[in-house]
Amino acid sequence: MHEQLLDLLRCPFCGVRLTLEKNGALARTGTRIDTGVVACECCAFPIIAGIPILKADDTTQRAMHALEAGRAEEALFLALDLDNTRGAAFRQLLTSDARLTYRNAVALLSVDAEGAYFVYRFSDPTYVTAEALVHAIGQDPAVTGPVLDLCGGSGHLTRAIARLGHEGGTVLADDCFWKLWLASTFTAPTSTPVCCDANQP
Repeated sequence: MHEQLLDLLRCPFCGVRLTLEKNGALARTGTRIDTGVVACECCAFPIIAGIPILKADDTTQRAMHALEAGRAEEALFLALDLDNTRGAAFRQLLTSDARLTYRNAVALLSVDAEGAYFVYRFSDPTYVTAEALVHAIGQDPAVTGPVLDLCGGSGHLTRAIARLGHEGGTVLADDCFWKLWLASTFTAPTSTPVCCDANQP
């Protein structure tokens, strides 16, 4: 996440602008915020693997507390909803670049048949149609500023939107952190992921 995203983010509960906390959870790579906490007057939310998680559920809170305690890997594994067995296998994938592929990551992160759907999404006829539609709409000069792909999953169409090169970039929002992690790692790395519940404001 880049700090400019704070210009767009608001608390889903009180609507106030979020600010970056300057505490031990904050870690940067250049201008990118890898881990940290953003807060308003009523809530605090973690940034894990560069992805702000604007949710106030128990798992997110536990991940934020792990992050603030200096346990970034534990925070990531909590956000990815990995148990001990899947966590050990995922850790092994992360330490072996040759084995870290979209297909291998999906096999660990998705606990149901949706993973197979994502693996073959680029060749799905519905994707081909949707990509053509996104390309046609995206060329309209009235489309300016950042573009939001809401409920964008692991970023297949986000990739097509990002290729249009709109000023302000492309924001990918989804409720599932693991899908956003896949998008930012493999499918749509130039997009800006935000984990949030689309049922909230």
